Amino acid sequence: MLKSTKKKIIKSIGPISAYWILNKLHKSNQAEIIDKEHIDNIIKQGKSCLIASWHNRTLIGVYLLKDLNYINICSPHTDGELMAKITQHFGWRTIIGSSNHNASHTFREILKHLKQPKQVICLTPDGPKGPAKQPKPGIIRAAQISGCPIIPTSTAASNKWTFNTWDKYQLSKPWGKIILGFGKPIYFNRKQYLQTCSQQLTEAINKLYKKLDKLVNINTAEIAQT
Repeated sequence: MLKSTKKKIIKSIGPISAYWILNKLHKSNQAEIIDKEHIDNIIKQGKSCLIASWHNRTLIGVYLLKDLNYINICSPHTDGELMAKITQHFGWRTIIGSSNHNASHTFREILKHLKQPKQVICLTPDGPKGPAKQPKPGIIRAAQISGCPIIPTSTAASNKWTFNTWDKYQLSKPWGKIILGFGKPIYFNRKQYLQTCSQQLTEAINKLYKKLDKLVNINTAEIAQT
């Protein structure tokens, strides 16, 4: 009984502590959001969209898009459950599921929300287990069926830790520069081949990924000179 209670306490304190650390860590950085009008314009029209970023760069987006009531897809595994609770502390809603666990239910939930107005759903197309930077078909199928666009998304940090995980997961170091950026909306119709759509989405996210890396390094150099 005592052991079970201890586990519950640790489990409940963990996300709160993680939220506090991540909030302080990112708050110490100079932050910039670019081209968010790609999302805002869709929402102003009363429509919904999906935003897609690679799994290894998610935490900056969680912080910079806090308290907007966006929806994040989190896996039901231990790390996914922790991320779900952390994102909820940042003001996100969550759907628990993945391409590896209860995929059909997760897909139906995504489509249900996309049918509603002004919904923004965040997915990592290569999560939860990879291969890295290779999108799974779920997000593309959701865009094709719903008619909602996918907004390519990425982040960058001037200083970061890179972990030895399947996707080389990144965490921003303090007192640097962090950027969150968005690409132009991508629309897929049902007649398009999955492979063609996958390639287009991959190229769009990778292009933004590289752009932000260059931009954050240029901005950091400018800051150092002032």
